[in-house]
Amino acid sequence: MASLNFVRRTVGDVLVLGLTGSLVVGEPGHLMRDEMQRLLKEEKVRKLLLNLSQLKRIDSTGVGQLFSAYTTAVNSGGQLKFCEPRPSIIEFIKSLRIPCSLPMYPNEASALADFTGAPPSEQGQA
Repeated sequence: MASLNFVRRTVGDVLVLGLTGSLVVGEPGHLMRDEMQRLLKEEKVRKLLLNLSQLKRIDSTGVGQLFSAYTTAVNSGGQLKFCEPRPSIIEFIKSLRIPCSLPMYPNEASALADFTGAPPSEQGQA
């Protein structure tokens, strides 16, 4: 059975949430939704970075959860960025041909720099 875990830490005023495991239909998707709701609505986190480096699998439900989290963050006055996705994750997201993109960064340092207003390096979109 697929599982999803979260590793939480703070860098300055940014909450970095590492995702480990799989973000797929079923329990992992529900865990992601619940965690994002808790962070963005209950804890009122305004700067959130999701580190995807340990995310092994994602399906269309998981991609939907990423977009839902992004929309919730923006609509509540916050910022949500994503970093270090595996090439297979990027290719899968692109294969869905979704007509909008997520703020995706190749590494954590460039994403964190963009939160502070420093010149972002190597910013990308997925």
